[in-house]
Amino acid sequence: MGGSHRVHVVPILAAAGLLGAGLLACGDAGPVEPLADCLDAAGVTGPAVGIRNFTFIPDTLRVDPGARVTWVNCEDPALDAHTTTADGGEWDSGLMSAGETFERQFDQTGAFPYHCVPHPSMAAVVIVDQS
Repeated sequence: MGGSHRVHVVPILAAAGLLGAGLLACGDAGPVEPLADCLDAAGVTGPAVGIRNFTFIPDTLRVDPGARVTWVNCEDPALDAHTTTADGGEWDSGLMSAGETFERQFDQTGAFPYHCVPHPSMAAVVIVDQS
């Protein structure tokens, strides 16, 4: 996992009151809630992918070479953990529980499809190209 690391942010979410406020609630009875509160609580400032309702949001992320992408598990804490795992083996976050993050820098151009190991129907792609 060269160039990547995991950061645990569950205490930040709890301190911000987001866990009890229902902002991370999962439900299929309406549109997906915005991820801004979750990403802000995790301290994400650059390109990011949120995980909510067993979906990577966005499912296609375009970035410039050298960009550091952060994935944040914005699921309800009662739900299963997820991974971000490159189809080509370039990275694997390991299991990420609610509130945890994973980062990876993308130096090479190309399309990098990835999935969630426990939930293979969860799939997305990072596209790295010159703007």
